[in-house]
Amino acid sequence: MENPEDSAFQISSTVRALSSALRGESRSAAGSEAPVVGVSSSSVRGGCPWFKESSAKNLRSRDFIAPSAVLNKLFPEGQVPEEAVQEVMSVQDGGVLPVQSCVRGRSGLQVLVDRPAVFRKVLDEFPRYLRPGRPRAGEGRGVLLNCTALQGAPARPEELTLSHLRALLITDHLAELLRMQGYSVSLSPALEECSDIITFLHQLGVDWPTVPAGWSNREREAELWEALRSSVYTEREERETGMERREERQTGRGTREGEEEAQAVKEAGGGREVSRETERETRGEGAEEAGGGREVSRETERETRGEGAEEAGGGREVSRETERETRGEGAEEAGGGREVSRETEMESRGEGAEEAGGEARKQFGSAAQVRVDLGRLVKERGLLGFDPNLGSCLVQERCVAHLAELQGALSRCEAGLCTALHVVCCEDEFQLQQTDLLWRIAGLGGKIVQRHLVVGPVTATGLGSRTSTSQYLQLRGAQMRDASVMKYGPQVNGDSWNDIIKVMTLAAVRFELLTTAHRCPVSLDLRKESSVSTKGSRSGVFVMYNCARLSMLFQSYQASVQQGLYPEFPEASQLQVAALREEGEWQLLFNYIIPFGELLDQSGQTLRSSTGVRITLGTEAVCKFLVSLSMDFSSYYNRVHILGEPLPHLFSQMFARLQLMRGVKELLHCALSTLHIPPLHQI
Repeated sequence: MENPEDSAFQISSTVRALSSALRGESRSAAGSEAPVVGVSSSSVRGGCPWFKESSAKNLRSRDFIAPSAVLNKLFPEGQVPEEAVQEVMSVQDGGVLPVQSCVRGRSGLQVLVDRPAVFRKVLDEFPRYLRPGRPRAGEGRGVLLNCTALQGAPARPEELTLSHLRALLITDHLAELLRMQGYSVSLSPALEECSDIITFLHQLGVDWPTVPAGWSNREREAELWEALRSSVYTEREERETGMERREERQTGRGTREGEEEAQAVKEAGGGREVSRETERETRGEGAEEAGGGREVSRETERETRGEGAEEAGGGREVSRETERETRGEGAEEAGGGREVSRETEMESRGEGAEEAGGEARKQFGSAAQVRVDLGRLVKERGLLGFDPNLGSCLVQERCVAHLAELQGALSRCEAGLCTALHVVCCEDEFQLQQTDLLWRIAGLGGKIVQRHLVVGPVTATGLGSRTSTSQYLQLRGAQMRDASVMKYGPQVNGDSWNDIIKVMTLAAVRFELLTTAHRCPVSLDLRKESSVSTKGSRSGVFVMYNCARLSMLFQSYQASVQQGLYPEFPEASQLQVAALREEGEWQLLFNYIIPFGELLDQSGQTLRSSTGVRITLGTEAVCKFLVSLSMDFSSYYNRVHILGEPLPHLFSQMFARLQLMRGVKELLHCALSTLHIPPLHQI
């Protein structure tokens, strides 16, 4: 058993301990052979019977409750044995809140914790509650966060849509949460340094990996093309008849086998006639010229081809040789006329060009005609969650470029076990599923696990059907400035106010886009006459306002200390926490400071336990937590005078409240850091 003094309190640990005590599991583990009276074995193996209270009304009488409906299933007529009550009273373990009382009420079995003891322990060491409950859960693990909205990044920020912005901010928030849990996080794609997109991201507070301007990923792309060409899921028929199919597409010929075309070109001035005949399997070209005494003969075979040109009258000879993966054109000039002939083969054949006095030119033969059967892969491996319309897929160059970016990000991930988490807008989900399967087919990602986090659309009213990210930010910034001028007048001027408005705008944007669950759509009111909400479920402005109020509270205290009104702040061990009796004080500690570490754990826990290709993470949890905290703090702050009269008999209560407010302030700052929003210290 863990020493209770060595662990931070956790709600989940307390609920588990209370559940075990109520079911008698601890007594059974101690060697009791007889089952607990009135408790069936099926009930013992059931779910958790305890619930944490959070409302101010219920917290006046209890902190946890086992409802009567649950007790009726556990015990005959819901009568809890006295030994079970004693077990609940005596629970002790690492992270378990100490129990003060356990009584049966009309609504169920009610537990009240030892609040003074909890206040003492938490306020003595509240920095422990500002980090994940399991800060090392991600050690040795890596997460490749792929923001598909930035793949093939637009040249200008104006080209980013609001849905792209939402996906980007979710990716940035998840990266910070996972880093706090010890994960090695790698972001994809890397963007060109000093580009307009990177400058724009920095303005949003987003730190993104960069590569030098002009950097190329061609080696990885070539490796991927080769892996896809040699895959068992590549359609063989396509590779065998690729030459004919591509030639038919390029020249407009039909698809029927055995079709022949003849074309004659006559030139009057030179008295020359060129005759061409084309066959599907073998081709030959002949040109016979009577007036000049010249004759050119060409013979072509399917596997190896050579071209010769023999010129009698002028003593000129042009020869052509065909090489793999290179293409070229030959020119034969006789007298005043020229003739250029081109031939194309699929994937494995090309043409070389050599001209007198010229220079050889080679071009990489991309596998643009590789076709793979994605449906077969899904069926054979039993993959769930993929679109049933996925079937035969012609590999596009942009897909291979995307895969090359993922390979690069994977190489930067400093962990043995890595999960690729693709953050994708809902309209791009089908394309991402193709990319996912192609990466599996290429086999270069090793045993990496892939998960898809789908982001719902963002719709806007007021600025047109396709509002850009830049327009959105400009509007919110202008509205924030107008609101500040309306409230504070002409003093809203200068760099200090510009910085405040910038932070408030950033907070408003992040909370608007992140407070809604990621799969749900977001609707924005972008009418110029509308105003930024200062309260409500998505109000980052309200959060920042209360953040500033807390900072100004301590500024006022320090100013009073300098004036000799208040003494210096005592050591935490000297605080009289018993003076914290106001219901709002316990609410701030029990609902926010204690559970915060477990809130930070949620994303990593879900990522580790998920099994399907689609994943749902609580990306909205931190924003909702901050809004709720701000509302409860504001209610308490408006009701209670923390800095009271400078009378000695009031100092003990003032210092205890200031210590609690210090914990709330640090909690706000820590939560805002996961959103990359700097705290405000004044308004």
